Amino acid sequence: MSAYKTLSSKDIVVSPLTVEKSFTFFDSEFSASSVGIDRFSGTNTNPNVYWQLSPTFNSSSDAQTGTIKKQYKSLVYRSARQLYYSNFLTASQFQTSDGSFISEGSYGSPIATASFNEDGTITGTIQSPIYFNYPQSFVFDTQRFFPTGSDQTIGVISIPSRLYGDSIIPNSFIYNDNDDSFTLTDDGNGKIICTSSAGNEIIGDIFYAHGLIIVTKQDFASSSDTDNIVGNLDVSMSFSSSFTLYETQYKCTLKENEFNYSQNPTVLSGSSNSLYDIYTGSYFDPYVTTVGLYNDARELVAVGKLAQPLPRTRNTDTTIMVNIDKL
Repeated sequence: MSAYKTLSSKDIVVSPLTVEKSFTFFDSEFSASSVGIDRFSGTNTNPNVYWQLSPTFNSSSDAQTGTIKKQYKSLVYRSARQLYYSNFLTASQFQTSDGSFISEGSYGSPIATASFNEDGTITGTIQSPIYFNYPQSFVFDTQRFFPTGSDQTIGVISIPSRLYGDSIIPNSFIYNDNDDSFTLTDDGNGKIICTSSAGNEIIGDIFYAHGLIIVTKQDFASSSDTDNIVGNLDVSMSFSSSFTLYETQYKCTLKENEFNYSQNPTVLSGSSNSLYDIYTGSYFDPYVTTVGLYNDARELVAVGKLAQPLPRTRNTDTTIMVNIDKL
């Protein structure tokens, strides 16, 4: 009699389950291998080549940033600008690979978007966005400020995916800076609010699904700037993350005439390697202690242990549910 039974698609159910977890870290813990929260500074080192098709980059003259993994400041700036702010900038011309300038109209108007200024004013004409800048709220995420002046900077806090999972939960991010006495929080719609003795002010954006906080305001909290986001040491951070687990439920049904024998080697006679008489009678009912799940090659991939031995019966079917959680 076979010790295996094939499961059909009706016997397998996969259900998503969203779980949440809260974290709190201090600056001394940021760089731990189990944490890995990094902070970067980005600098607009060459503003004249913003729309250059092949912008120049000189690693020998570009400063590096990062507390764990080093990155070049100009590349941090350019990456953030392109990924998250390209719909919120304006320019009248851009540069080709040979260094010449052409007007936006002759190249399909890829940059004719409005500029949302730090003081809340809007420069230029608002047009339909042409880039996907990861909107955090389709209702409120309509304006973003990004500095484009020469040598202006941004501050970036990067949380690894193993901590934020699917996403940082809105309204859960808190960043306390005791050096300069300010607190950063998110407003639930993708904006970072700075609270200090100077009051409350929007200073940047949070991208929940990427674990990124980008500070774009040059000066805030009376005397702080983006360098303080990277350099200050007496800081702490807390946030909550959401993770989606996929619970797979296997319905293992034992018909009344199946698995009515034992595979325990102690039921075999040592001399003849045959079953002892006590295990061959019709009155013998084995107990189920373990369920093994195998792949098509009959390789064991999962084991389910019962809390206590389950007696088999020859009169009714027995169903055992095996649940496995997967990321």
